Amino acid sequence: MNPMKKLILLSVTLPVLMTVGCASQPPQPAVNYKAIGEGLCREHGGLLSIDMAGPQAVYLCRHGMSFQLSTDGASTLLRY
Repeated sequence: MNPMKKLILLSVTLPVLMTVGCASQPPQPAVNYKAIGEGLCREHGGLLSIDMAGPQAVYLCRHGMSFQLSTDGASTLLRY
């Protein structure tokens, strides 16, 4: 095979192989916000409701406490 053809073939195949390698990365697991709320409210009568489910969720416990997640993943007591 001609050295020029080898170079062209390599320059085309290498980026394609790199792209395929990146696409085969496993997806990140989804966050279970309900389980987080249940854990936070376990000692306070259990989880009553979740307002705005997701990273900005507010969890209301049966005994009147409410928690909100902060951006670093910690919980913040909103009301007792």
